[in-house]
Amino acid sequence: MTKALMMTARIINDRNGRRLNMTKDIMKIDEQEINIYIEDIMKSREISTLKGSIQSLMNFYERADSMHGYIIRWRFFNAVKEQCEAYERRTHGLKYNAVIIPPELSPTAMLPVYVKTDGNHYNFADGMNRLIKRCDEFTSPIHPVITEPEIRATLSAAQRAFGMMDIIAPNHPLRILRFNYSHSEKNSECGLMGGDSRQSVVFLYHPRQNDVCDRVFIFAHELGHALHFALTGDTSILPSGFDNFNDKFFTKFETPKAKVEGFADAAAIAILGSPNSRLKSHLPTQWSKDISPMFVRYFKELCNTGRS
Repeated sequence: MTKALMMTARIINDRNGRRLNMTKDIMKIDEQEINIYIEDIMKSREISTLKGSIQSLMNFYERADSMHGYIIRWRFFNAVKEQCEAYERRTHGLKYNAVIIPPELSPTAMLPVYVKTDGNHYNFADGMNRLIKRCDEFTSPIHPVITEPEIRATLSAAQRAFGMMDIIAPNHPLRILRFNYSHSEKNSECGLMGGDSRQSVVFLYHPRQNDVCDRVFIFAHELGHALHFALTGDTSILPSGFDNFNDKFFTKFETPKAKVEGFADAAAIAILGSPNSRLKSHLPTQWSKDISPMFVRYFKELCNTGRS
């Protein structure tokens, strides 16, 4: 019981001159406090605010008994679920199943990525604590982040040339989070939503080194990872035929982890270099117009097989 609740209990006991069953009154106060903590989290627009709000909730959670702990998890999961449903409604009317989260909402959009909604105490506590540590990885923005029109153009190219979005997001939408921050180590990431190996989420940061990799290529690369997840469900398994393709074009990618990155690079080259694409200027200079059609051919065959 928190200090405030203990004080409330003592005051009412003293006034009545006898010991009362305070369960109902304490529960009422607890629920109000729980709601405030969760509302603070869900309204966070800055990483620092999100971290502080989560820490406040977890400090309260760690002092709660099992019944109140269950209430906290239940209320939190419902709030996250409502947010997810609101995001998914944004996809209506689009030509592809994706939702682009604006930078001011991206901090809270990380919640379902890290916190499982299975009601388990250990999963909840572990996920929230990992998210607190995750907040420390963000830094001040360095180079401009990709724009929403650039994201839409890339998605359109991937869908038009390969039907790629039908494979990546057949049911739940692909989530694309743009942040107002750079990351301490990465320009972007592709992860999984809620442990579902078939639903991906892409994190797009302000690039750290603008001259090393084009921001549109960075996003197309992450679409390659999302395609890999969708096709195999396990990134340790390379998509069909890529080993031979990798040996022909990517001799530098020799380790299994490097080949995973090679597949994502190859997907990006195919997307940006696809016929009728207006994004060819974003291709790395080493990939000539004579080479990209070979990447396009491989991914057309791969995606045709993936949709069948």
